[in-house]
Amino acid sequence: HPGNIKKIFTVHNAAYQGRFSGDKFELTGLPKAFFNWKQMEFYNDINLLKGGIIFADLVTTVSPQYAKEIISPEYGFGLEGVFKAKGNKMVGVLNGVDYSEWNTINNRYLTAPYSADSPNSKSVNKVALQSELGLIQKSEIPLFGNISRFTEQKGIDILIGALELLLENGTIFQFAGLGSGDSSLEYAVKKLSERHPGQITVRIGYDTRLAHIIEAGADFFVMPSRFEPCGLNQLYSLRYGTIPIVRATGGLENSIIDFRLGDAIGTGIKFFDPSPRALSEVLDLAITLYHDKNRLEKVRDNGMRADFSWNRTITDYDRLYKSIDHP
Repeated sequence: HPGNIKKIFTVHNAAYQGRFSGDKFELTGLPKAFFNWKQMEFYNDINLLKGGIIFADLVTTVSPQYAKEIISPEYGFGLEGVFKAKGNKMVGVLNGVDYSEWNTINNRYLTAPYSADSPNSKSVNKVALQSELGLIQKSEIPLFGNISRFTEQKGIDILIGALELLLENGTIFQFAGLGSGDSSLEYAVKKLSERHPGQITVRIGYDTRLAHIIEAGADFFVMPSRFEPCGLNQLYSLRYGTIPIVRATGGLENSIIDFRLGDAIGTGIKFFDPSPRALSEVLDLAITLYHDKNRLEKVRDNGMRADFSWNRTITDYDRLYKSIDHP
């Protein structure tokens, strides 16, 4: 009987809930009896995400840290109580990376291949990125990158504020950005780029080729997200030897080890307060790291050798799927 089939529901982002006016419930094709506060009703609206959680035998999300965060009001978007009620039937599993696409050895977009065992050609890709975006071609200038949706969630306003603080202090750096989103944020990054030609360049839109070039050519990759269920670019960056600078939230917290915890294990840099000042401080720290070549190379090497392939993720999912009782 279909009712005996166990159900597993995966939540990517609790902010997207499939919420509609209650008078549209008949469009779901479900019995009207499900439209009640214990199941699919949410403040007189339909909430499809709530229904999925309620009816699931097991709920998974895309990182262990995010599974902890969404039971709080800050991250649960009104459903924190529903998530919390699942107890140990809600589990976070970090996403994996398709290394057949995101690699630096066999990649048609890169000027020169490189790897953890042969990393020197990364610098060739930096020059290629600088040339592509009209940045001053000087290898000694640390280059920050970002590829993102331009939204408040992704902390783009935090990033703009932090870059402005560095500029006010006369800090020597470059920035390469790619993305689109909120028109006000697009306008702000374009204006910043126009005021600092040769130092800051942002392309509006998405371009797969340029995404790979930024990942390979940048020295550091900045992800100042207010919340981040998993995040993938920090994982790409590790493999590309581009040190991630991340806010310690969600999958960013789970996947990056701050180099201040030890050179032997460090893979990136973390900050906690979602503010321009806090981000600017770790950008300054990154610049200091950049000029300490031995330490820089060790942190890069740690990241490039990290394994975030789907192989380990699939193992976790396989264990979870087998853990629920079968009919």
